[in-house]
Amino acid sequence: MRLRAGPGADLPLVAMRRLLPTHPSPAAELSDEELLADAAAPAGDGVFVRFNMVTSLDGVGVLDGASAGLGTSADRRLFPRLRAVSDAIVVGSGTVRAEGYEGELLPPELRAWRTQHGLAERPVTVILSARASLSPEAPVFSSSPGPLLLLVGADAPAERVAALRAVAEVQALASLEPDAVSAALLARGLRHLHHEGGPRVLRDYLAAGAVDSLCLTLSPLLAPGRPAAGIDSSGDAAAPAWMSLHRLYEQDSTLLADYRPGASRA
Repeated sequence: MRLRAGPGADLPLVAMRRLLPTHPSPAAELSDEELLADAAAPAGDGVFVRFNMVTSLDGVGVLDGASAGLGTSADRRLFPRLRAVSDAIVVGSGTVRAEGYEGELLPPELRAWRTQHGLAERPVTVILSARASLSPEAPVFSSSPGPLLLLVGADAPAERVAALRAVAEVQALASLEPDAVSAALLARGLRHLHHEGGPRVLRDYLAAGAVDSLCLTLSPLLAPGRPAAGIDSSGDAAAPAWMSLHRLYEQDSTLLADYRPGASRA
């Protein structure tokens, strides 16, 4: 759902501007330190759950089976910085199969930034797989230099779990509901959780009211005749929830928004 081509950021052709909150110098190019400070989780003891997704102007979430074709230089600059400030990158097994997740997920300069700020060199990559359905031969297990944690359901087939324990750390939970996942990760000291999908995971978290930040990239692209953006619409409908625009960037016609839970509106 949310992997970009390559872990780094293209050099911007035009300045990235922060439209909200208003920057002291509205026309100035935002520095990396400003972007990283903006992306940091608010202070607190509980988890901070962020989701990140991209869509075209007409609501398309994938091109040719992946989201990479929707990315722009602005998106490729901000996206790895959202990862860099996080304790964990959380992703569903379907998205891992579709988009890979092997190799480095952060460029060297952001790994260096993390160590300079007292963080582990790489965030933990957390994969959600209720039925332990990933193959132990998947590239993510053989080609990922960072720490991996696989969360599975307590009723996942024992033989699959055993095979996966040979290639990654595996923790079984009674449930992979949002609160259970967040509690398990917080118990490991992982507070700032950057979620990258897939559609069903995002649906479950939205329905549970468990999303603290929804970062939405609106790519200046029309892609008619393709599937809508990555939110699974199956299952019971949840009550609509209003969100408030917390932060907004613009670069070369790409809009990058950060929405937070807002007060209900009459």
